[in-house]
Amino acid sequence: GAFLHGVTGYSKNIKVGPKQSDYSRVAAYPNENISRRLGWLNMWNFRWRNWRCDLIFASLYLGIVSSLYPLCGILDDYEVFNPTHDNFKFVIWLVQKIWSLFLRIVFSERMSLLCCVGFLFGALALQPISPNVKSRTRYFVAFSHACAHIAAALTCVLFVQCVAEWSVREGIVNIASSVTERHVYSTPGAGISATIYDEYRTHFYPVLKNFTVANSHTGPQFSRGIGDFDSLPDTIKQSIEFLNNLGDYLFSTVPLLKTTLNFYDLPSLVAQNHNEMCSILCAGGIECLFSHDETRYHHVKREVFVPYLAAVTLYFMFLAIPIAGSIFGTWLSVCLNILECHNDLAFSSLCIQHYKNFVKLHITANGELEVYAIGLDKVPTRWMKDPAHKGAKCQKGLRTVSPSWLLDRPSKWLPMRESKRQDPTIIDYTCIPKRRIKSS
Repeated sequence: GAFLHGVTGYSKNIKVGPKQSDYSRVAAYPNENISRRLGWLNMWNFRWRNWRCDLIFASLYLGIVSSLYPLCGILDDYEVFNPTHDNFKFVIWLVQKIWSLFLRIVFSERMSLLCCVGFLFGALALQPISPNVKSRTRYFVAFSHACAHIAAALTCVLFVQCVAEWSVREGIVNIASSVTERHVYSTPGAGISATIYDEYRTHFYPVLKNFTVANSHTGPQFSRGIGDFDSLPDTIKQSIEFLNNLGDYLFSTVPLLKTTLNFYDLPSLVAQNHNEMCSILCAGGIECLFSHDETRYHHVKREVFVPYLAAVTLYFMFLAIPIAGSIFGTWLSVCLNILECHNDLAFSSLCIQHYKNFVKLHITANGELEVYAIGLDKVPTRWMKDPAHKGAKCQKGLRTVSPSWLLDRPSKWLPMRESKRQDPTIIDYTCIPKRRIKSS
């Protein structure tokens, strides 16, 4: 085949044929030790070899946490529980919060609960029914696989929400004290603006004012600096007027600069909208970390929640997708090397093109049949033409091809880099003696 399939999980002694004759395997390529060692590569290679699965993992993980945003006051909760930042207490706090979020999903979040149940049934469907695995072990592994994904998704959302609140507390990202006046900041002394566009208007605009708009009604004046504008040819004046109209359209009618900067200003967007949503959900000192009042959720504007969810999702996916791929790859490695199942799926995901093998037959002069099993540990991936190859010959306008066994260089291709691992090795050899068939 195109990719390697290992020999892990196959019995050495089997029955074959209609008479159920005994068959014992005496050799395998690659051997079982190499196959097991290659199988563990799924733990860190699955995601990079199967990047098309990122969309599936992203959708499932987002479905699990979509009902939990925002986790208001999560950083304060951690500071109260672990003021000394002890590693052991951090693990305890993390386990407690994951369990609390899971209970919230079970009792109050329908969308997240649906995705968790889908994860559980999906993991059970992917777990194969094998004679080597007991039913209890199969259910346990499937349940552990699903729980690992759910815990990973909840860990990622805890991390993202803690970072969002930590960036505001430390003054890395500034937020406005109100929605209408974004130039009034709630973090005094930070020295930065609430958005990148405000930062540009405050510090960079005075230097670049000759090239950008002065207000929302005037665009870039490209004729500025030209001596006698009326004395210019009509074509140049028309070009300058067109540039002025285009600049006025882009910077006034369509706020190009502000829109572009806001598109890349995701940290400020997350911090500002997180603060606004929490001020509504937690108004009056109500506890809103692990429960949200649905009536208060209705007061959150869509133009606040939708951009917030989109921005947080980007950060969440960059963190969650590699973890999801590692968990799935680890599950494949465990199924292959411990449970001895999923041989095809585990090796197909690795896409290993090496360890090719073939059989070569040779009939001797006395009629015996020699069978050689030949293997290649490493297959070249880059090739070049062999200048010494002489496959075709021309005689009097006719093109003749010599048989390959008569050629010193039968292949017209050579590997660009030669290695000892590319040398063929004999895996096994057997000789079938000549037998005379008695005529009736």
